[in-house]
Amino acid sequence: MTKSLQYLPFELSDTRYFNLHSTSSGIDKVRLKITNSLECFPYITRTDKNNGCDMFVGKQDKPLDKGNSITIGLDTQTVFYQPTDFYTGQNVQILESKFMTKNIALFLIPLIKKQLVLLNWGGNGATLGRLRVKKIVLPVDEKGEPNWDYMDNFINNQIKPLEKLADESLLTYPLINLNSVPWSDFYISDFFEAERGKSGAKRKLYSGQIPLVSARKQFNAFDSFVTVDESKTFKKSISVNNNGDGGAGLAFFHNYKYVATQDVTALIEKEFMSNEVKLFISVCITKQADKFGHGNKLNTKRLLHQKIMLPVTIDGKPDFNFMEKYISSIMN
Repeated sequence: MTKSLQYLPFELSDTRYFNLHSTSSGIDKVRLKITNSLECFPYITRTDKNNGCDMFVGKQDKPLDKGNSITIGLDTQTVFYQPTDFYTGQNVQILESKFMTKNIALFLIPLIKKQLVLLNWGGNGATLGRLRVKKIVLPVDEKGEPNWDYMDNFINNQIKPLEKLADESLLTYPLINLNSVPWSDFYISDFFEAERGKSGAKRKLYSGQIPLVSARKQFNAFDSFVTVDESKTFKKSISVNNNGDGGAGLAFFHNYKYVATQDVTALIEKEFMSNEVKLFISVCITKQADKFGHGNKLNTKRLLHQKIMLPVTIDGKPDFNFMEKYISSIMN
């Protein structure tokens, strides 16, 4: 009979396994020096995009932080693995370990992020001192030591199928020419009703299994997994960002149940549309996004009166059949 895996808590300040410390550089962006050296060093900030990398810079006066470590932005809950040496902005902390590998880091990162969420409640603000005493629960071996081999193998087993999918290429070149049919303009309200997201304040949401969609411009607007009442969810619909981090006007199709923040509007089809058609239309809506921003927010009224270009049949009606075939020609 196989012995069940055991777990124990470990403090991030446990020097047997971790070295948690402030960044060695911590350079404000405005103080970065323009040098003649090759701009090959990542400049890591508290951004939640691009693995925390804001830009690449040349050699600076401050010392580099060592790669093969985890960067932690306390107040933004951003945690990333850095494979190479790097510089950082302000308020970025570093977690090192002699056991660190990319797979180990990927195992630790979600556990650390859970602790950062706890540090953002009430007067328990995020500080390095408070992070040091936080504990993460790790699988252990027979001696009660962190089971690094198990963590490494666990992540490796998660990554392998994804690498296979990437190698096999999910997309092919479109087999249908978009210019082979006429196009015409339509109001979004011709096909959809609009409903604002109703997740409530993100800071009041608990971790769960339902995707939270917010006004983001990447990752299909995915924010996190939360727990909400079923009545607040949408399913198989298009979401449109009302504002956000440069994402106003962007539309995304979600082929799953999700909940949206109030900065997002869900488009509910008036009559049945296939997933392929909704994906096609979401791109057509996104093509109009440049006209919106913080000074021109996309509210529900503006969204429904927004016009988009769509392929049409000979009699001038939306050619949903063409849209479906076009998307199908791209996706395996």
